[in-house]
Amino acid sequence: MIPKCYPGDLAVIIKAYNPANIGLIVKVLQFHPDQFALDAPEGDAIWTCQAHHPMVYDIGGKKSKRLKGPVPDSYMCPIKGHLRSPDIALLAELELIWLNSAEAQVCVCPDSHI
Repeated sequence: MIPKCYPGDLAVIIKAYNPANIGLIVKVLQFHPDQFALDAPEGDAIWTCQAHHPMVYDIGGKKSKRLKGPVPDSYMCPIKGHLRSPDIALLAELELIWLNSAEAQVCVCPDSHI
């Protein structure tokens, strides 16, 4: 599978096991050292990503929050183009608005693990 994201890209998480992660904007850092860290589709690349707001993971039945962690390529939509600082600030503001919306509270994506 050809990855959609590459190191240095900004991306929006569009699918996730934990609904709190949907809509988060992340920076793709590098291939995650453990390509089996999450239950992802076969052949899907798993990236180490950095988020401005903590991503929520289920680890051993407990929720854990991290600013940096694994995200499957197919669960993200890259933001392409050359963003200027005001554009990044606007995206972060839109992320906060969405996370506080009713849709974010009811979104369920049971087939992923982030």
